[in-house]
Amino acid sequence: MISSKTAKIADLKITRYLWDGNVLLHEWTYDTEKRPQLQLVGELGELFYDKEPTEDVTTWVYDEGCYTPIAKLINGERYSIVSDYIGRPVHCFDDNGEMVWETDYDVYGRLKKLNGEKHFIPFRQMGQYEDAELGGVYYNRFRYYDSGSGVYISQDPIGLHSGQLNFYAYVKDCNSLVDVFGLECGRKLKPLGRGSTGRTVPANLNEQLAMKEIMSNPDAGKILIKKMRDASGRWDGWSKMSNKTAHGVEIHFNALREDSIIKAIDDFKFIGKK
Repeated sequence: MISSKTAKIADLKITRYLWDGNVLLHEWTYDTEKRPQLQLVGELGELFYDKEPTEDVTTWVYDEGCYTPIAKLINGERYSIVSDYIGRPVHCFDDNGEMVWETDYDVYGRLKKLNGEKHFIPFRQMGQYEDAELGGVYYNRFRYYDSGSGVYISQDPIGLHSGQLNFYAYVKDCNSLVDVFGLECGRKLKPLGRGSTGRTVPANLNEQLAMKEIMSNPDAGKILIKKMRDASGRWDGWSKMSNKTAHGVEIHFNALREDSIIKAIDDFKFIGKK
C-alpha cells in the first residue's frame, strides 16, 4: 500500500486523515491544545496517550471500484457529489436537492466559476486534494502538484528510470488523462498478449485511439473484479477493469497490480460505441 499523509497542523489546528486503502475515508479537525498527551499510568509505569478528539468527522463515499467521490457525510447531513467525465467534482447537492457547491476547471485544474465555499469539496483532479493553506498546490499522494503552472513541485521519485526528460511534468493531455498517485507521466504500458476472449489489436481508428488513451492512464478505470480466478490460472490475481474514454468508447480490460500500481494490462473488450 502507498503511504498516505495522516495529519497536518496549521493555524493552531490539527487535521487527521484516515484512509481506506487508497482513498481518503474520514477527516476531522481539533485544536492543538487538545492534542493527546503521553501519560504515565499504573504501578508498572505503563505509558498511554490520552484519547484523541473525534468530533465533526467528515466521511467520504466513492463510486465503487474507483477514486471518484460521490458523497460527503458530516454531522448527520448528506451531500451528493457529481463529477465530470474524468472524475473532477463539479456539483454538490444537499438532501433537499439544493446545489451548495459548483465549479469548473481550467486546463491545469484550477477552479473557475466557483459558487460556494471553496474547500467544502477539497478534491480536484482525480487523486488530488487541496489544502486550504497551500493556495492552489494539491496533494497528489507521492508528490504535490502546482495548479498555477501545471507541473509537480518535486521530481519524479524514480528519476531517470521514468524515461522522461522533464521530471516535474504532469500528464500530457489534462482534458482526458489523470494521475491518481503522482507517478503516471510518461508511463508506457503495452498489452502482454496472454490470450483470451478479448483483443490486443484494434479493429479501427476509434478503437486504436481508445486503446492508446486507456493504456496511457489505466488507473483512471473502475475495478469490476478486484482479484480474478479462472480455470486456466491465466488471470489469477489480475483485476477486471472498465473505463470510458473522452469520446464515449467503453473498454473492459485486465490489469495486474503491484503495491496498488498497475504494472501490466491485457485482454481488451470493446463494450460501447466504436
